[in-house]
Amino acid sequence: MNEQAEKTPSWLTLAKLGYIASAGFSMILLLPVALGGMVDLLGFSNQTIGWVAAANAAGIALGALYVPLSGDKFQLLPSIRWSLMGLILIDFSCAFLTTSGSFLLFRFMSGLLGGVLYAGILRVLAGLPRQERGFGIYVIVYCSWSAVLFFVAPYIMEIGGMAALFYLIAFSGLVGLLISPVLKPFHTKIITVQADTLLYLLKQRPVLISLISYLLLMAGSGAFYAYVERMGNANGLSASFIAMALSNSNFAGILAGFLVFRLGNRLGLTIPIMGGISILAVCFLLINWVPSAWVYFASVFGVAGCWGFLIAYFQKVQSIVDLDGKIVALGATINLGGRAIGPAFVSFLIVGNNFEVVISFSLICVVACVVMLLPALLKIDRRQTQAA
Repeated sequence: MNEQAEKTPSWLTLAKLGYIASAGFSMILLLPVALGGMVDLLGFSNQTIGWVAAANAAGIALGALYVPLSGDKFQLLPSIRWSLMGLILIDFSCAFLTTSGSFLLFRFMSGLLGGVLYAGILRVLAGLPRQERGFGIYVIVYCSWSAVLFFVAPYIMEIGGMAALFYLIAFSGLVGLLISPVLKPFHTKIITVQADTLLYLLKQRPVLISLISYLLLMAGSGAFYAYVERMGNANGLSASFIAMALSNSNFAGILAGFLVFRLGNRLGLTIPIMGGISILAVCFLLINWVPSAWVYFASVFGVAGCWGFLIAYFQKVQSIVDLDGKIVALGATINLGGRAIGPAFVSFLIVGNNFEVVISFSLICVVACVVMLLPALLKIDRRQTQAA
């Protein structure tokens, strides 16, 4: 790596890197509003939007898998630029689609290219001298851009419908392409996933437990997130209030990141993770049980905060049980794979506005996560206490 890249990049450079990664899944960033628009403006059913959400997330998961599988053959700048150009074209084309089948195909293809962007930038950040600074600024950019999209999306859709929303998503990709020269000084950290990775994971019981529990967490949260706008709509909330609640919830993710940093290892793993999952479950229940605007706001804010908090702690668990770093290399695929499974499964079950199915599925996922993970967490904390 050359001398320029070995130095810690400026915050502006890191912010540009974070934006490019975020541009790869702008649709995911405003997913509830986009799915709600498909129901209200295109006449899609609640079952159909679950499949659209699943297709987009599955595409990102598979696209992200390409980066570690390609190893040292991955060429950073050409891969990012070609992915951005393809992404812009596909997202722009979505403005002219009207059928559910075409949306499923195009959102899956968009996800594939977005996954390459996401995993490629994360691999750059992993190779920096001060990784925590790069990832911290990435989270801030990710949450800030999501907040902006949530805020402007209802007004954009009121003016130009779903077409205008996809013009906005395509524009975010264009901005990423224009700032892509920021990647020129960088090489990427080579994290190669060998062909025997799956066999390796299956042989390691602690690794397998952390993997499945993480998938369960993301599946439950992903199903809730996909339908959270529809739940607010069913409770009579205005589109502007729902967008405001979703936009502000991104600040909960930023606060969660600071809280994880402050807590460090003081409370071990069991207390923070179990506490976070408990609050998450309460928020799931409140949003459907109490049809109040401010309860909705508090629930969405709480879910976003718990989500960010728990993802950080699950990454800690994975780093402890998987010393070879293979889960970290597959992190994007695990995360988005869970977010694809959740909406896809719920789409089989939901009928009309029966959102109790969504809440029940999300609760079952997090309870199963607790049952599977709790014994392992207690064991890890006990071992670390004895080592100290």
